[in-house]
Amino acid sequence: MNKAVQELEQLAQKKIQENAVPGLAIVIVFQDKARYANGFGVRDVNTKAPVDADTVFQLASVSKPIGSTVVAALVGEDKITWDSKLSVLDSTFAMFDPWVTREVTIRDMYAHR
Repeated sequence: MNKAVQELEQLAQKKIQENAVPGLAIVIVFQDKARYANGFGVRDVNTKAPVDADTVFQLASVSKPIGSTVVAALVGEDKITWDSKLSVLDSTFAMFDPWVTREVTIRDMYAHR
C-alpha cells in the first residue's frame, strides 16, 4: 500500500501544481477502517487555508452517482426497490405536500419528478 499512497500523493501534488484544483483530500479505507487520510493544497485560494484530513467539501452533483451506487447495491441485495417509498424508509421524511410525502419513491427522486 505504501507505493500506492506515494503515487497518489504525487498525483495530488501534480494536479495542484497544474492548477487543476486548488486542494483535495485523499482517504483510503480498507476493511472498514481509514488507513490513510491527508489533505493537499488549499481550501480557499484567498486565505490560503490548507486542506487537511478533516476538511469538508461540498459534493454538489457528485453526490448523485455516489448515492445511486449505494441505492443500486441495496436494490441488488433485495433490501429496497427503486419504487420503495421514502416515507416508508424514513418516517421523518417530509416534503411540501402530504400526498407527495406519502407517495414519492427513490425512482422519483433520482428522476427529479
